[in-house]
Amino acid sequence: MRFLPVYKKYRDDVDFMMIYVREAHPTDKWWLAETKFMRFVSVLSNPYPSYDTREPRTIEERRAVATACKAKLLDDMPVYVDDMDNSVNQAYVGWPTRIYCQATSEIVPLATRRIDPFVVIGLQIFDC
Repeated sequence: MRFLPVYKKYRDDVDFMMIYVREAHPTDKWWLAETKFMRFVSVLSNPYPSYDTREPRTIEERRAVATACKAKLLDDMPVYVDDMDNSVNQAYVGWPTRIYCQATSEIVPLATRRIDPFVVIGLQIFDC
């Protein structure tokens, strides 16, 4: 199941948020579309490719990338941005994609590395 439909279905009952921790494929460090063939494969496997995003060097640049990501992928879900020291990423190992559920004081990981970070397999929402 894609993540956005899960969010839309349960957003009145569950608080969702996305925390942008860092750019996964910055053009100035690691670019998946170096050749026409690689770009073709990337577009087939990812319907939302972005081939023009550089690694943010300031918090303002990181916020701008997160804002663009939200506009393209996340509808009205709240989006927060990790600091430039990557404190959230280090605390929760949030890169490349992790999904957590918090019930009371315990935070439980629901998904780890995903081939498609917007697909949630086996996620069920239970009353706590």
